[in-house]
Amino acid sequence: EAIGGQPRLELAASRLLSGLGGRHADTAFALARSGFAGTTDFADALPALAQCHVFAGDFVTAHALYERCLDLAEPGSEYQVYLLVLRCIACLGSGDLAALARCRAELFAAKPATRVELGFVLSGPDTEPPAEVAAAFSGLGAAKQRLMASHMERNARTFFRHPGHQSNFLRGYAAHACRLAGPEILPQALRALV
Repeated sequence: EAIGGQPRLELAASRLLSGLGGRHADTAFALARSGFAGTTDFADALPALAQCHVFAGDFVTAHALYERCLDLAEPGSEYQVYLLVLRCIACLGSGDLAALARCRAELFAAKPATRVELGFVLSGPDTEPPAEVAAAFSGLGAAKQRLMASHMERNARTFFRHPGHQSNFLRGYAAHACRLAGPEILPQALRALV
């Protein structure tokens, strides 16, 4: 109520609540819709609304919203990179590995450094991460690798409501981590995906 009628605040609150996932998802969705309806700043509103659709498992609507966002983005801008990362996450969750490959190619072309920064976590199980990323992961040590696996599990619950979408998101990461460091660095739930 305190932020009702203030689109920017509604969108900001929606993003915060989306990050918490779970029981706050319906409130986040309502705030994103309200914020979207009350603003002309579509570059700000569309990603928040798209993320809510991703969480709910409505990937068709989310991808359509991301397309609209990308139409507003300046090529090579941080905004475009941000949108492409979100879209890659949605592709992983949906299990659409062909769309993921196209989106990753676009992301890596827009900002080549993301190939190293995100190439490992934005990979399907049949896509090898870049060699330099695999080497960096292998050099982390077991404690940091376990911490990264826990972080990925938390992200999956934050991004997706449905366990199947969470599994889709984690499957590539789990396969690569297992191949490079062994199954012992993965929590049991992630081991089951390999």
